[in-house]
Amino acid sequence: MSWLAEHTIRDGSAVAEALDGRQMGPKPVPEILAGLYRSSLEAPEAFQAEYEASTNRVLSILQSFQFQEVDLQLDDRNALHYAAGCGCLEVCEALLRHPQLNFQEDRHGHTPLLWAVRHGMAGAMQLLLRHGAVPWHSDHRGLTALHWACALGFGRLCKLLLMVPLNAEAMKDQRCQRGWTPLHSAAYSGSAACCEHLLSAGADETLRTPRDWTALHLAALQGQVEAIKVLASHCSTEAAKMGDGDGAFLILEMLIMWLQQ
Repeated sequence: MSWLAEHTIRDGSAVAEALDGRQMGPKPVPEILAGLYRSSLEAPEAFQAEYEASTNRVLSILQSFQFQEVDLQLDDRNALHYAAGCGCLEVCEALLRHPQLNFQEDRHGHTPLLWAVRHGMAGAMQLLLRHGAVPWHSDHRGLTALHWACALGFGRLCKLLLMVPLNAEAMKDQRCQRGWTPLHSAAYSGSAACCEHLLSAGADETLRTPRDWTALHLAALQGQVEAIKVLASHCSTEAAKMGDGDGAFLILEMLIMWLQQ
């Protein structure tokens, strides 16, 4: 347990003392939020118990003191990364008084928006977008918010990201460094809802990975029956056509098997 966390538990005035210089410890806001974020991943029950108290503490600090952006950094992340990752909307709103936090990347190229999407936080995602977050920003692997939503099967987030036509046009067929589109990711993970949303937004089901696989082929490889049904109902002959790779016949056999179920 950090110095700050230990003393905050023992004495609620420790944060204020650290801020006014009498006890200068670690930066309180990002550290409190980092602890809350870890609880959301490792101890959900503890997170629920801590959420209100930690949120109120952070809001009180933010309202009582003037902060520079550097004061809200913790290693390669900022306080908004952590707040977005655990869905603290009130804290996100307060932190967005520092607009640049919304665009800062961690060492993986993840902005707060990508943290919100990776953890399924629809409210935080929408809030960050309203404050100018770039939805088609890609991380160091070329993955956008839409790639992440599809890979993780977050159908609601996928739908929300595609609701703005400009966003949909920019992202629906965007390839990551691996050469996969969001539809490839959705098919591979078996998210029928994401496949449906993407196809309705005009995603190209005929696009192939560098290994010559379409989304339909990937769904068949993984045995994703519901995704296969959605894709098969939309896909053209070109999308179902097999390449010349060694695995072509195997994929075709699997596809036929799943469609017959």
